[in-house]
Amino acid sequence: MPERNKDETQQQKAASKKIGGLGMKIKLQNGRLEIAKPPIEGMPAQRAGIREGDQIIEIDGKLLKGMTKREVDNMLRGEIGAPIKIIIKRKDVKDAIEVSLIRVEEPKLFRFVFGCASLPFWPRLWLHGY
Repeated sequence: MPERNKDETQQQKAASKKIGGLGMKIKLQNGRLEIAKPPIEGMPAQRAGIREGDQIIEIDGKLLKGMTKREVDNMLRGEIGAPIKIIIKRKDVKDAIEVSLIRVEEPKLFRFVFGCASLPFWPRLWLHGY
């Protein structure tokens, strides 16, 4: 296969991958990356027990100190079905907590708030303050 066709095929495969997330929103607060709101009900972050105010300190073995919110958002998102390991620090817990999650397709309204569009989850998300 010619080199050009290989590159085009790889680009097409990359474009066809569905990107998912964990159902949580982060914020940069006093130099710390924290969970901004309670995770969306039924999504991986909520099922794993992640809470509003938890500080994310590491993703897949990479320390987040000095990273921007956008860089961390990009690390949290990825191919649907792909695993991710997050280390969080909780205010009332002495030791860091390791959480292993699998990325899933996010509800359409969640994607609207952060990118695309649809209404089915609007009332629930509105109640959570998204």
